Amino acid sequence: MKLLLLRCPTCQQPLQPGEDDVVVVCATCATAVSLGDDGLAVVTIQYAQPSTQTAVTHWFPMWLFEGQVNLLERTTQGGSRRTDAEAEAFWSQPKRLYVPAWELPVPQARQMGRQLLEGQPVWRAGERPSAGQMVAAVLTPTDALKLLDFIVLTVEAERSDWLKNIEFTISAPPPTLWAIPSQLKGDTPQWLT
Repeated sequence: MKLLLLRCPTCQQPLQPGEDDVVVVCATCATAVSLGDDGLAVVTIQYAQPSTQTAVTHWFPMWLFEGQVNLLERTTQGGSRRTDAEAEAFWSQPKRLYVPAWELPVPQARQMGRQLLEGQPVWRAGERPSAGQMVAAVLTPTDALKLLDFIVLTVEAERSDWLKNIEFTISAPPPTLWAIPSQLKGDTPQWLT
């Protein structure tokens, strides 16, 4: 067992992570800190610039992979050439692959990842915010890649055919951590990008 002194590497103030947090932001200096088995490390976060003047109340962490999904096999019951062609065309180019990094039920994370994948939003990085609470990330990049498999499966399962079998690989360098501006409406974030 290894004990870690949970202090910000930049300002030495105590960090107060939750039990499952893997990336937290220092409340004093706003440095993002990764909490790993090897200790603490400073992490770069890109803050997505809000597209409106609406006040940001929360910043939600999102892993962004720039990668390629390679379909190896896709079979359906009865076969649908049109849908197979749609799937091949969709995955034929590199994509931005999004994975929510905060605590979220898996079905919601899959649907959100699917919507972002299909929409392919482009975020512009802005200055580190002075307002709004940063929500802690609970997914490591390795776990995010595993969830990305489910997001790809969700995209394919929701096509208008009866998917029987699919095999694919994902080729992507390590992801970038983005903070997405939002306001909370109940428990649901309303994105401001």
